[in-house]
Amino acid sequence: MGFVQDWIDRKRRRELERVNREIEELKRRGPDFTHHDSSRPSIKPATMNTSSGKPFLKSPVTITLLILVLFGLFLYYFSRVSSLEDDYDAREQEFITLKDKFDQALLQLNKTENELGIKKVVEANLSSQYSDLKSDIDDLENEMDYLNDTIAEKEVEINDLNKEVAEKNKYIDALKMCIKNDTITDKEDCL
Repeated sequence: MGFVQDWIDRKRRRELERVNREIEELKRRGPDFTHHDSSRPSIKPATMNTSSGKPFLKSPVTITLLILVLFGLFLYYFSRVSSLEDDYDAREQEFITLKDKFDQALLQLNKTENELGIKKVVEANLSSQYSDLKSDIDDLENEMDYLNDTIAEKEVEINDLNKEVAEKNKYIDALKMCIKNDTITDKEDCL
């Protein structure tokens, strides 16, 4: 604000000084001066103020109105620049707030990405372990099926052997009965 305001003030001062010099020159030459100076643009006599008979620009009311209008424009411009500065400051603060929120969201996103990366590694490890365990379970199930088949075969063999033992026991019991039987004289007939 300081630089812009200084520039505006200097520009207004220069313009005011130029107008004052022209007014002084006009006062010095008089109201009816019509001589044309080739170095300066021609200044036509101002319209006459009908109430006093003086040129319009020499009227104190006109100068006062001109000063008031310029002062009003200056106040309007100053208030407008001030409101723009306030608006700019508010926008800048809003931008800073949004930037802070964005930075926080970015940090949270990076944290989430890191956690996701760690979870992916853990998931890959667990998946590998699961695959290994699944393979071990499949191997154990195959071995268990083989052992169940083997047990079934052995049970059949055991049943066959039990039948054979039972038959042999019957034969032995029959032999014992035959041997104990005194009525049989030739014991070889029992065989």
